[in-house]
Amino acid sequence: ARRDAEKIAGALKVHFEKIEGRSRPHILGPATAPLEKLRGNYRIQILIKVRSGEDITPSLQNCFADLEQQKISSKVNVDVDPLSLL
Repeated sequence: ARRDAEKIAGALKVHFEKIEGRSRPHILGPATAPLEKLRGNYRIQILIKVRSGEDITPSLQNCFADLEQQKISSKVNVDVDPLSLL
């Protein structure tokens, strides 16, 4: 899980470097989730901070398309505007 999270964070950084100026997202992590293991699965979090009103959907789609080719074996969940980081 940690190795895949590092690959994902690296790919996100590469794709977000193409975004100019203040609208560039900030990536925090990967970091172990507060509930590190849930139902037998290890959990790692990557937090993407984006300015209000910015749409990074195209960058995320391109990034995940590239990651599909790398055969990442971990399951990835995207939570937009999470109420909690648990």
